[in-house]
Amino acid sequence: MKICFGGLTKHLKKNIPSTVLIIKRSGGIGDLLMLSPALEELKLQFPKIVLDLSFDYSIPNYLETASNWDVLNDVKNYQTLSLDGYDFVIDVTSACIQYESSLFPPINRIDLYASFLGLDSLASSKPTYIINKTYSDKLAGLPKPYIGLHISSSDVKRDWPTQYYGELIQSVSDELKCTFVLLDYKSILNKEDFPPNVIRPKNLELMELASIINQLDLLVCPDSGPMHLAGALDTPCIALFGSTLPAARINHYEGHRALQTDSLDCLGCWYSECDKNFECMKALNSDMVKSMILEVLNEDMFRFR
Repeated sequence: MKICFGGLTKHLKKNIPSTVLIIKRSGGIGDLLMLSPALEELKLQFPKIVLDLSFDYSIPNYLETASNWDVLNDVKNYQTLSLDGYDFVIDVTSACIQYESSLFPPINRIDLYASFLGLDSLASSKPTYIINKTYSDKLAGLPKPYIGLHISSSDVKRDWPTQYYGELIQSVSDELKCTFVLLDYKSILNKEDFPPNVIRPKNLELMELASIINQLDLLVCPDSGPMHLAGALDTPCIALFGSTLPAARINHYEGHRALQTDSLDCLGCWYSECDKNFECMKALNSDMVKSMILEVLNEDMFRFR
């Protein structure tokens, strides 16, 4: 067994079978999706490798997502993992975060994972997610277009102010007959009183969330896992940015638009402590988001898919 600290591909041979274990110990569902293009490319370039992925089974939704990937032979629990029987082992957990700093130009994690594994290019930069058709009719019969609002990310610095959602829903509803789908798994807006064109799916498993995102005409969200699900599912998305940068997240998602203020010089502070009270997200008022929603929905390529 050889433990690789990057550059896995220099150890692999195209026509020689090898057993490879890739370890991903932490991160959200977005990280797993951003890793998937590199896994697809490894299998494309080295078709005889047996590729396993290991992670902590306690990370929500990892097992369900990775178990559906054809390129993987198996998925294993990092907590009970044995390295016996593998030719090569590589841990990609920290492959990206060192480059997410104002010291470096923005690079998408899709490309960072690929580079860490030694891949010079990708045949496709689109993440992989397999829809469970059991949940494919969640929105059937409701007035279109369907506009999803995902309320929060894993980092409060990325969140859009909660008071803006009600303003946005009301102002868009005044101009457009539509259905808003409130994706609020933390129940942040649980006590808000919204008009009847707002539905609030509760206690969604990932497969249900993905099915809903797949049915949306547009998703509005901060930098978060659902943003990457939308990229994998070709669902148009307006992504709201501040502490992270669009070029490091959505440049491979054709249907995504970024909304970001140009009034601050601290954008892309990444994981530094904020001393400006999250002004980057507050600057994106509901009128700005509304204008982009109407613009996107009026474009033919996004019209009521």
